Amino acid sequence: MKLHGYNTKLNEEVVKEIRRLLKDGVKGKDIAKKFNVSPSNISAIKNNKIWNLTG
Repeated sequence: MKLHGYNTKLNEEVVKEIRRLLKDGVKGKDIAKKFNVSPSNISAIKNNKIWNLTG
């Protein structure tokens, strides 16, 4: 999938890791760099706007 110039494939495992890093206090912009996604994608994951895994 192509997201705002960032080319990545997110999967459930990666999203769970992103959420764990957020919970541990890692900044969204640092997580975005690590996974080559935009900071807005990290924010959307954090706020359950995309990849809502709760049900």
